[in-house]
Amino acid sequence: SKAKEDDGKFKTPGLRSVGTHPPYFHDGRAESLDAAIDFMLGGGLKNDNIDKQLKKVTLTKPEREDLVAFLKSLEAPAPAFTPPTIPTATP
Repeated sequence: SKAKEDDGKFKTPGLRSVGTHPPYFHDGRAESLDAAIDFMLGGGLKNDNIDKQLKKVTLTKPEREDLVAFLKSLEAPAPAFTPPTIPTATP
């Protein structure tokens, strides 16, 4: 919108299958899930409209492993897909 109050705002997508859809963020700044996690744990992108609850977080190694395992558990298998057949013309 180019309005100052909208700087840094965007619709957050769901997390289903998040581990299989790199790159991450609207601009692709994180090439891996680990990089995306590190970015968010670091407090995200600083801007005038940043959510006050988004702060730097330090996790222990087991806590970070649990977070990664949780995110990977959100994997949803792709539904089976059968390509359509093109009908042939009969003379």
